[in-house]
Amino acid sequence: MTKGKIISLAALGAILLVLPITGTVKVYRIPTNQMSPTIEAGDSLLASRILNPAKSVKRGDVVIFNPPSAVAKPGTKYVQRVVAVGGDRIEQKDGQLLVNGVALPERAGKRSRPAKGFMPGVPAVTYPLVVSKGWIFTLGDNYENSLDSRYFGPFPVNAVSHSPDGILLPPGRSGRLK
Repeated sequence: MTKGKIISLAALGAILLVLPITGTVKVYRIPTNQMSPTIEAGDSLLASRILNPAKSVKRGDVVIFNPPSAVAKPGTKYVQRVVAVGGDRIEQKDGQLLVNGVALPERAGKRSRPAKGFMPGVPAVTYPLVVSKGWIFTLGDNYENSLDSRYFGPFPVNAVSHSPDGILLPPGRSGRLK
């Protein structure tokens, strides 16, 4: 092995060591099926830090964020899909949620529906709802089994910390997210 290759491998090793330590790249193990079938319980995600969420998060993105403190313990992270951003209007029609007049897509044969109730201590989300600038509204892809913005409402986009790059483990499910 040449001296140049050794230096290159050492530099790559140092970068791969520093990125997780700084939080630039993290691995998240997912404990629930709220994003099924996209992400299943037990999957491990490789995720990159988002430095300026207000400029980079858009509708359709899967994001990792700190949920409102009323619904989760400090330090808890959620992974969900952004369905509405600042200025978007969310309404319900025939029991289904619409964003800017368009029904959210069916996922795993399920339609998005408003929450049937709300959590104690958290005001109920009412529709129509216009998402404020700098805020987002998220849903888990498993519409019927997800604690998401239907329950706790929109939240500041700056709560987003990472963007999943793909599934790392298990090997049979590894690859980019859809």
